[in-house]
Amino acid sequence: MTKKVTKHRKRGRPFKAFPPNLVLELEELARIGCTNDEIVAVLSNSVKGRISWNTLDRNYGDVIKKGRDEMKASLRRSQFRLALEGNPAMNIWLGKQLLGQREPPHEITPPADGAAFNVEVIRRVIVDAAGHPDR
Repeated sequence: MTKKVTKHRKRGRPFKAFPPNLVLELEELARIGCTNDEIVAVLSNSVKGRISWNTLDRNYGDVIKKGRDEMKASLRRSQFRLALEGNPAMNIWLGKQLLGQREPPHEITPPADGAAFNVEVIRRVIVDAAGHPDR
C-alpha cells in the first residue's frame, strides 16, 4: 500500500509583507529606542487591524535588531564624544564600564588629634557607603 503524498500547507494567516515605507518606519522606531509596545501601537495605526509583537519580531526581527544596534552605536558615539570633550561624569562612567576601573574602598581614618572615634560619625559613614545602616 502506498502513501498518498500531499502538499503540506502552513496554518494560520498567510504572510503579508509590509510596504517598503512601513519597513523603514519600523527600523526608524527601533533606531530611536521605542519599546516593543510603542512600535506595535504606531504601526497598528498605519495598517488595518492590530499587529502583534510576536508577528513583527518573527517577520521583521532583523530590521528591528538593525535599528536598535544603530541606536546603541549612536549613543556610544555621543558618550565617547562627551568624554573626549572633558565631561568628568562621562569619563568616570566610561572608565568603569569599558576599562574596569573602580573607586577605592572607603576607609575610616582616626581623628588627627588622637581622640576616640565618634560612633555617630562612623554610623553615618557606613550608611552613606552601604545605603543602609549595618545591623
